[in-house]
Amino acid sequence: MQRKKNIRSIVLLVILGSSAVVLALTGNRSGRKITNDRQFMIEDTVSVSRIVIEGEDFINTLERTGGIWKINEKYPADNSMVRVLMAVLHEVRVHRKAPRQMLFEITEGMKSKGIKVSVYDRQDLIHSFIAWGNGTSVSYFKEDESDPLVVHLPGYNSYVTGIFEVKENDWRDRLIVSTSWSGLKKYLLEYPGEINDGFTIISDGLLPSI
Repeated sequence: MQRKKNIRSIVLLVILGSSAVVLALTGNRSGRKITNDRQFMIEDTVSVSRIVIEGEDFINTLERTGGIWKINEKYPADNSMVRVLMAVLHEVRVHRKAPRQMLFEITEGMKSKGIKVSVYDRQDLIHSFIAWGNGTSVSYFKEDESDPLVVHLPGYNSYVTGIFEVKENDWRDRLIVSTSWSGLKKYLLEYPGEINDGFTIISDGLLPSI
C-alpha cells in the first residue's frame, strides 16, 4: 500500500513539474503575443502628401506638390525610391515584441539613434513612430512610450529601417535629361582640366555619330 502511495506521489510530482514548465513557456509566449500586426501600416498611401524623416544628424522631408515629389523642397525625388517607401509603409507588419533580455538596450538605442517618421495627409498627421535597427537585418518600430516591436515585410528578408536611413542626395532623381535618341541633336561632354577626355555626339538625322 505504501509503495503504491509513493508511486502515485512520484507521478503527481512529475505531472506538476511538467505543468509548471509548460505554463512557464506558454506564459512567456502569450505575454509576448502580438494582437495587431498592422499597427504601423499606412492603409491608404495614395492620400499621403508629406513624410518627414528625422534622424540623428539629418532631416529629410518628402512632399508632393502638383503630383511631383520633392526632397527638402530643393530637388525632384526619385520616383522609384518613393514607390519603395510607400510599399514599405503599406506592407510593414509587426513580427513580434522585442526580446525581454534586450529591451533596455534596444530602448536606449532608439532614444539616442532612432529615426522619427511622421506621415501626413495634407496638414493632418496620419501616423508617427520611431524606427531603429541593427543596420543589417533586424528592424524595430515603436510609438511614444510603448515597447519596441520587431517589424518585417512578409515574404521578404529585408532591413525595413534602411529606407529611412537614406540621405538627401540618394533621394534625388538621377534623370539628367528626358528625351528620345531621335530628338537628341548634339551631346557635348567636357571634363574640367581634362580637355582630351571629352567627346561630342552629333546626330545627322539618321544615327548619332561621334
